Amino acid sequence: MAQTTDRKIYTIDEVARELGISKTTVSRAISGKGRISAETRARVLEFIQKHNYRPNMVARGLAQSRTYNICLVLPSDHAIDDMPFFQRCMAGVCEMAASRDYDVVLSMVTDRDASHLQRILENRKVEGVLSTRTTVEDPVVSLMRESELPFAVIGTSDDPEPIHVDNDQRDACRELTFILLMRGIRNMGLIGGNPRHLVNENRLQGFLDAHESLGIPVRQELIRMGVINDLQVSKAVEELLAAGCECIVSGDDTICRLVMTDLARRRMRVPEDVKIASFYNSVLLEQSATPVTSLRFDARELGRTACKLLLDRMNGLEVQDETHLGYQVILRESTK
Repeated sequence: MAQTTDRKIYTIDEVARELGISKTTVSRAISGKGRISAETRARVLEFIQKHNYRPNMVARGLAQSRTYNICLVLPSDHAIDDMPFFQRCMAGVCEMAASRDYDVVLSMVTDRDASHLQRILENRKVEGVLSTRTTVEDPVVSLMRESELPFAVIGTSDDPEPIHVDNDQRDACRELTFILLMRGIRNMGLIGGNPRHLVNENRLQGFLDAHESLGIPVRQELIRMGVINDLQVSKAVEELLAAGCECIVSGDDTICRLVMTDLARRRMRVPEDVKIASFYNSVLLEQSATPVTSLRFDARELGRTACKLLLDRMNGLEVQDETHLGYQVILRESTK
């Protein structure tokens, strides 16, 4: 028998040959199923423990009609390189999946087209699905509702079926807006993204909640939603400044970077001429000439948690249907 210092990677054939038994017997010992003596099972388990033998996942999947894959659904209507949230979230998902011997299959979808995910499901390539964004009339949720596979979403949804994992977006945005209002900032404007994305709706509601809690009227002309490119941002900034906006709050870091670029083009100083804040933090905002007041969410932990809960449900464990992770308000020079 090989020594424990041997770094050889054993196949099930070689384990059987070393012990002088059949492959079927080795398989039964590992799975715990089938008729086999306690002595033989102990011999097999002792051998594989000494030699760090791990069953081939593909072979085991075929034998059990399993793939050991989960599908991670990402939006294709944005460049991933420009979206730190999805990068970090994906890293957390992959870390957790790998720790549980699962691989991650990526599917790219849009707000209205989930055909790539549909093909993956039809080909039975995965055992569960995790979506990183929820939308109004979400095609992913609609598709998964027809599937028998477990699935989870990062975000909120009116559909009670999937596991929901998110940061408390609405409360976080309410708290940051509340702090700025308590500092005496008035005429606060909001430039938000696509309202079909439920995260943007939650952030808007948090912004409105803070004003309502303090009895401060919201100037509707200072709210611009559905802003998705640099030209629209520039137009929104121009309109907000013309209306006397003292502080421009951006729905996320991408919009905030465009706001800062536009203000620099206008030779306007932050925070002397206008204050700015963001409902999502990123390293680019931290390293800008004037660091930006923002909300910090741990996207990596969000991905890890969502993946863990999905895997637990896939393996028959009870998990809670809704989980909210925390946040941190970061006050910086941009709102002084």
